[in-house]
Amino acid sequence: MSHKNRWILLLLLITLSYQNSDYYNQYEISPTLPPTAFIGQYYTVNFRASGLSTPDFTFDNLPSCFTGSSSGTIEGIPDAIGSYNIRVSYRDGAEYGEQSVVLRVSDPDYSS
Repeated sequence: MSHKNRWILLLLLITLSYQNSDYYNQYEISPTLPPTAFIGQYYTVNFRASGLSTPDFTFDNLPSCFTGSSSGTIEGIPDAIGSYNIRVSYRDGAEYGEQSVVLRVSDPDYSS
């Protein structure tokens, strides 16, 4: 392969790499700060990716008391207090991305 062809190939690879990265994380996931969950109480939250009609979601690092669906819903009955860093990923055709969110679990406040 000639020196000129190597430069053309390198330029093509850089261009393709840049174009593919345009799709990544160009959509905002909401809610960015999910509502607080409370020990022993049913919890559900629905995630959306702005600008996409039907993305498939996946959730990483969910506590075992919660389940996540491909439609973007996390639900369950929390059994431990804490703050959990969860990665919310989405894909809709060639469009995809991910965002970290914090899911907080607290004791219910029965004093009010």
